[in-house]
Amino acid sequence: VLCVDTTTSPKHTTSPDGPDPQPGSKRPRPPALERTPDGRIIMTREAIDASRERLRAKRPRLRHEICGENIGVLESWYEKYSYLSKEGRRAISEQTGLPVKTVMYWFQNKRRMMKQRTGVDHSTSMARLMKC
Repeated sequence: VLCVDTTTSPKHTTSPDGPDPQPGSKRPRPPALERTPDGRIIMTREAIDASRERLRAKRPRLRHEICGENIGVLESWYEKYSYLSKEGRRAISEQTGLPVKTVMYWFQNKRRMMKQRTGVDHSTSMARLMKC
């Protein structure tokens, strides 16, 4: 924590441990940084973890919950077309009220799950892509 001393100049700072070192001398490194024997500066594990926590706190993950009716619509479309064009995704989006990206990711995840379960790639329906 640095405290700004406004009585001398806006650039002069003091730390709770005492005043800054004399001009021309090296500033003390923050405790989160360490210097390796070859001179590189690295962050400590605690600093990395704290940084990750700050990033997680800033951006909460937004997820769209898909209700039963919408799942039925998505499943029925998937039975016909496992791959959709932009127009197909847009049509499903308007029908369900879900964002287009959510529809796109649902289809990607469904294809991945089907491939894992059956071991079969459903890319044969790619030929029907132009019809949707």
